[in-house]
Amino acid sequence: MGRIITDMSRRNFLGAVGKAALVGTVALLPKAKIAQAAMPWHGYSQDYRNSLILTRAWNDYLKNVGLECKPWVQNVVASASGGIVTIPTTNPDNCTWRWSQDVYGYNMSRPIQYAKPGEIVQMRLRNNPYLHTAIVSSMQATKVGFIESNVVPPNGKTVGYREVLFSDFYSGNCIACFSIYTIL
Repeated sequence: MGRIITDMSRRNFLGAVGKAALVGTVALLPKAKIAQAAMPWHGYSQDYRNSLILTRAWNDYLKNVGLECKPWVQNVVASASGGIVTIPTTNPDNCTWRWSQDVYGYNMSRPIQYAKPGEIVQMRLRNNPYLHTAIVSSMQATKVGFIESNVVPPNGKTVGYREVLFSDFYSGNCIACFSIYTIL
């Protein structure tokens, strides 16, 4: 059986350690238990909802999920919430989602440094017409960690983890636009 770390210890844990420690020490909930635990979704604190999303995402780590980034994130959120929450489609401007009562978005008005583990980031890279969607997994003093699909070669549909320095995130050749979403 898995367990979920309490909200405060998870925040401290994620801020203090990197990917290797997270994968090596956090016991993850089985998928069936996540669905059972998520039934009163809107009664949970935001920190707890974020931890359910993150726990569900880490269940897919290094697995070929057969999904591009946004469908994978949609699947993670739906599974973590017990099917209560759905992530909306993307607006034509490519960096925001259509309105939904299930999400609250910050369109580049909130620095990436304020994103919390379990929140979703949708971004468009410069010189690339395609969007990328990832889940914030960790936040450190100089970098953000993402768990995401489409980053592990050779097939690109395997879930992986990467860290991005804030200076690289904001550099002229990295991100053209981004939005941060809290899943309500």
